[in-house]
Amino acid sequence: NGDTRRFLDQMDSWLAEHPDAGPVVNSPEELQARTHARAHAKPPNRGKPCLVHDPIIAEIHRTREALYREREAETLVLKDEPLTKRVSSVGQVMFKNHACVVLTKNLPDEGLEAGDVGTVAHIHKDGVAYEVEFMTLTGETVAVVTVEASHVRPLSRCDRAHTRELQTA
Repeated sequence: NGDTRRFLDQMDSWLAEHPDAGPVVNSPEELQARTHARAHAKPPNRGKPCLVHDPIIAEIHRTREALYREREAETLVLKDEPLTKRVSSVGQVMFKNHACVVLTKNLPDEGLEAGDVGTVAHIHKDGVAYEVEFMTLTGETVAVVTVEASHVRPLSRCDRAHTRELQTA
C-alpha cells in the first residue's frame, strides 16, 4: 500500500545517509514477512528472574501499602504526619496537634455548625478536649474554641467540601 511504500522510500533515503546502519529491507513484502515473523516468534529464554533489593523501591511499596490500609480504614489525613489512632482517657480517638477534625455539634455562639473543618491547635488533658482553630478557605481565622473530644471526629474519605458565607455580626 502507499504508506508502506512511503515508509520504505524514507528508509532508503535514511540508509543512503547512514550506510553502516544495519540490515536492509528490499521490498514491502520482505518488511511484512519480517514483521509477521517477529510477531509470531517465541520470546528468548532469559532464565529465572533475579531478585534485587532496592531500598527506595521497598520504601515505595511500604508507603503504598500503608496508604491502602489507611484508605480501607476510611481515614483521610491532609497533613504529612499520619493520624495515630490512640485512644484518649475518655475513650475517644486522640488527635495530634495540627490534625484536621470535623465538628459534630453546632456552636451558634461561635458561628460554627456541625460539619465545619478545623485544625487542632492544642490538646487538653490527654485528649479530653481540644483547642481547635476554624478558618475560612482564604486562611482567615473564624474562631478558636475549646471543644470536648466527643464533639469532633476525624476526616473520612466519604467527606466532601462544602462552603457557606461567614455571617458577620
